[in-house]
This record gives sequence, C-alpha cells and structure tokens, in this order.
Amino acid sequence: MTAVSAFVPRLWLVTLVTLAALTGTASLVGQFLPPGDQIAFMSDQSGYGWDIYLLDVNSGITHNLTHRGHNWPPIPSTPVIRYPGAALSPLNNPQMRYPAWSPDGTYLAFHANRAGSYDVYVMRADGRDVRRLTDNDVRDGHQHITEAVPSWSPDGSYLAFHADRSGDFDLYLLPIRHILDTVPPTLAALTGTAWTDVRPLITNNQSEDASLTWSPEGTRVAFVSNREGGFDIYTADLHTGRPLTRVRRLTVDDAVDLDPAWSPDGSLIAFVSQRGGNEDIYTMAVDGGDVQRRTVHPADDFNPAWTEEGDLLFASNRAGSSDLYRLDMATGTLHRLTVHPAEEQAPAWRP
Repeated sequence: MTAVSAFVPRLWLVTLVTLAALTGTASLVGQFLPPGDQIAFMSDQSGYGWDIYLLDVNSGITHNLTHRGHNWPPIPSTPVIRYPGAALSPLNNPQMRYPAWSPDGTYLAFHANRAGSYDVYVMRADGRDVRRLTDNDVRDGHQHITEAVPSWSPDGSYLAFHADRSGDFDLYLLPIRHILDTVPPTLAALTGTAWTDVRPLITNNQSEDASLTWSPEGTRVAFVSNREGGFDIYTADLHTGRPLTRVRRLTVDDAVDLDPAWSPDGSLIAFVSQRGGNEDIYTMAVDGGDVQRRTVHPADDFNPAWTEEGDLLFASNRAGSSDLYRLDMATGTLHRLTVHPAEEQAPAWRP
C-alpha cells in the first residue's frame, strides 16, 4: 500500500486492532485515558471508517474519541445498511481524519464528512463538545467542497486549513479563540459566525497549496505546493489578516515532497519525499539546506510529526500494514509504538 499526500483525503480505510490482542492492554470506549504521554491518531477500529483515537504511550491503551453515536447529534440519513461488497455513503458512514492538538492540549481539531462534504470540526480532548466550524457547501451553494487538515497557530488563536473552494486547494485562516471561549451556540449560528471570519492566506493561485505547518513562534509557515510544477515544500511569512509574503521554495528535487512538519525548536522541517524511490522521512534546515534522510526502508514512511522532546513520530507500512513509530533523533533508535496486523496513521503528540 502506497501512502498519499495528506491534502488529498486518503481513499482507503485504515483498520486498528488495539494492543489488547497482543499485549493484554485494553481499548476504552466512553472513558478517558489517565494523564501521561499521549498520541492522537486516526483509525477505523470501529469497522465503520476513520475515527480519532488516543494512544497512551506507556500503557498501550487506546480510546476512541469519535466512535459512532458518542457525542454526535443524529446523522441526517438512514441507518447504516451493509451489503456484501457495497460502498457506504459519506452520510451514513462519516469519516473523521487528521487530528491536530491545540497548543494547550485541551482541544482536538480534525476534518470530517459528517454532513456530506469534508468540514473542519473541533472537540474537547475527551471527545465532548464536538463543534462544526465550516459549512462551505451551504454558504457558497456548492457540493462536495473539501475543507481539511486543520493546524493550530502556536498561540491557539487561529486554525489554518486547506480548501478547494475555488477549484484547487488554497490555504485559509479561521479565528478560533472566541469560538472556544463562548458557550456552544446552535450549529447554524456557529457555522454562520465562524465561516464569515475565514480569511484566505493564498488567493488567485492556479495551483494546489495545502498541508500547512506553523513555525514555533507563529510568524512563518511551511506548506506543500505544485506552483512550479511538481509538489515541493515552501515557506512563507505570515502576518495575520494579510496573504502570505516572501514565499520561498525549499525543495527542488524532481520527486514529490509532502507533509511538512516544523520541529518544536524551530530548527528543522520534517517532510516526506519519494526521491529515494519510495516514501521516506527527511529533515532539512528551515532555509532548505542540510537535507538528511531519516528513514531508509523499502516500505513507505509518512505522516511525520514531532514530540515535545524533538523526536520524530511517523506512520509506516514496513511491517506489512501501517503502524506508528517513534525515532529518537539523538540516538537514531527506532521504537515501534503499535504492534498488530491492522493500520494506524496521522500521529499527533499531545502537548
């Protein structure tokens, strides 16, 4: 199985069998994990498609935050009916993907097709207070618009995401703090208020711009774009309320480069590249120099993310299916975090 870019919703379903089967640990539903090192990720352990999970790193316990019927209003559709070999529609089989932590670790943003098209949602870290933040197909009269892969600003004031409102993917910014600081209003009021505040970061650009990651100080961003032909990593300055400035291309290899992730100390950008013949994890300095290949394996390594200590998290199908791994950047030691024959992807370390 070959991994694809995070800005295009993945077309396959992942499956997670919790560590209970192999290590004796449990999977919790309707409970919250104890304090400790935690990773949010996406999985279809429930059997109905992607959900957002938490993994307690020390115990191996997982917790499904978005499992069917939990903390969600009724789905505007008929009940799920499975036929052998039949596909399920988005409305009766909603998908929750790509979790992103708020800087204080109290909220998770993600995208979901709960209402038919992919929109940006937010919920508390224990899965409560699920709120839909965008409603683009209603606002603009279009169908199947994708708003996806949210990313929090370091001060927690904004969510960046990408959307194909104009026909190609552009980057957008949504003020979020005032929404989280108020009592949740009705869905209609919330989506109306939030969407009018959405501001484009890149406009009038006939290319794909997606998968934004913030520098630790919040004044610069990195993202993926094919504005010069192939998919490469770019950086830009961000001044809130204005389009991106000083856009600079960092990678110039002929291969596809994707999924940038800015390190917590601000010195490195991790990314995925196919320049070695398959997808591996690389790092580079923030000026594009000192490119180093961090994983070397014939399988695909993708979805890089950082721990607070500066280690790399990523997903890999090197064991035959996608698992989560942690690479110790000081020693080069690789730790496999999940061990079973199913799949987990898109890890996000809880601050």
